[in-house]
Amino acid sequence: MYLKKVIYIISFIFLLGLFACSNEYPYDTFNTNGGETRANSYESYGKLPMLMLTNETLLINDSSGIIQAPIAFGPQDYIIATRSGKIIRLMDTKSKWEYQLDSSLIALTGIAGITKDEISAFVSSDHNLVSLNKDGKLIFKTKLEITNSKFLTYSELLALNDAFIVGTNDGFIGKYDLSGKNQKQLQFENSITEMIASEKGIITFGVTQNLFGKSDSLIIADSDLNIKQQISIDNFRILHGPIIKNDKIYIAGATETENGRLGRIITYDTEGKLLHDIETDLVIRTISVDNEGNVYAAGFNSGVAELYSCLYAFDKSGVERWLLYLKSSVNSPIIICKKYITFVGLTTDGPGIFSIRHEDGLLTRLHPLNDLPLLYLHPTVTSEPMMVLFGSDRPVIIKMTQTQLDKVLPW
Repeated sequence: MYLKKVIYIISFIFLLGLFACSNEYPYDTFNTNGGETRANSYESYGKLPMLMLTNETLLINDSSGIIQAPIAFGPQDYIIATRSGKIIRLMDTKSKWEYQLDSSLIALTGIAGITKDEISAFVSSDHNLVSLNKDGKLIFKTKLEITNSKFLTYSELLALNDAFIVGTNDGFIGKYDLSGKNQKQLQFENSITEMIASEKGIITFGVTQNLFGKSDSLIIADSDLNIKQQISIDNFRILHGPIIKNDKIYIAGATETENGRLGRIITYDTEGKLLHDIETDLVIRTISVDNEGNVYAAGFNSGVAELYSCLYAFDKSGVERWLLYLKSSVNSPIIICKKYITFVGLTTDGPGIFSIRHEDGLLTRLHPLNDLPLLYLHPTVTSEPMMVLFGSDRPVIIKMTQTQLDKVLPW
């Protein structure tokens, strides 16, 4: 009788775990850094497991590691770009399909995708926008109309539900429909920022001179890339963003003062009205924004021999909630999940995954990664929920996971 009860309890926990193991993906597109908004906000997925790491080999026809940020089309459903020029769709650790680029070509952007038809796209190193269907077959390969391909770098590709938008460091930005036809392109004198973001038909991006002490610009456009606002920001270098979330646009970077270089986080509404302008003691390198409008930022000054950074938390009014100084760098986006933020950082002992409580900035966990293979330090979050990292020099996947019992416990 006792044994039967134990079996029933275990079965019940297992079934609960099955029901708790996946959440519906809330967006029409798949983009790096948390979707079209680039806010790195995954609270709707629930409690992200942080208890243990697993290290598994990918069962693919490729011995190299990944070269760009992957995306997750669903639970344990990933698309990766490898150093040997393959685009591979994975179901857990197994290859579903593999697309081989021409000899010596690689992906120059992370993967972006569209939910409805499971279409994926990226920019290849011969400066083509390439799109694949759900079976890994070529939909189109479109040559980008760029004027200078020498030393060219790209913004992270932005997928909308009916188009792709790409920018470059020579000031080109273009919109392409799902057949690869160019719908609109603009040319600026300076670089398009790494991030191009979108929400409710608004497209926003930065134009940067990539120099401290200069004045970069924020661009607010409609979905057809018609410019609504072009805001020049005096003595400001954009280093991260923009992010657009709940009708607010956030950018971060640095300003030069008599007392040295300071960090800065600036918030506008979608009409270009200035809402907040926050200065920090360290240069801001990355920001994320949660569903309530709280901002989480990481600052550090490059060129300093000692690993030293600070995490800042501000509420939706721009008021500081807490800050946390760390003897580490912050090498990944700040991932926001239920109750915690997490990121990959580098300490004197090697890389690790940090977990920090939302409400008060308490460091609750640090998972060392130095005994694992070399990793591409850009986490991918899936709707189970789960956070994973992929190998950069060999085909492995590292999963942050937990036991079946932990999945259903309320704490």
